[in-house]
Amino acid sequence: MRIILSPAKKMNIDTDTLEHQGLPVFLDQTKKILDWLRMQSYADLQRLWNCNDKIAEQNFINWISGTFLEKEMKDQKIEDACE
Repeated sequence: MRIILSPAKKMNIDTDTLEHQGLPVFLDQTKKILDWLRMQSYADLQRLWNCNDKIAEQNFINWISGTFLEKEMKDQKIEDACE
C-alpha cells in the first residue's frame, strides 16, 4: 500500500461560518447561571457535569473563575465599539 501526501494548491476558506450580529440574546440569564455555578464547590460541579477530573478541572479554571466569559464579553464590547 502506498500513501501519497500532496500539498493543496489552494487554501480552503471557511464559507460556512456566519459573523455575529451583536451580543447573545440570553446574556443576562447566562450571567445568572454563571453566578450560581461560581457558588458551587469543585466536587459539586464535577458531579453536575458528570465528567472526569481533567475535564472538571479545565472547566472549573476556565469558566468558573470567570476568565473565559469575561474575556469574551470584553472582546465583544471592543468589537461593537469599533463598528
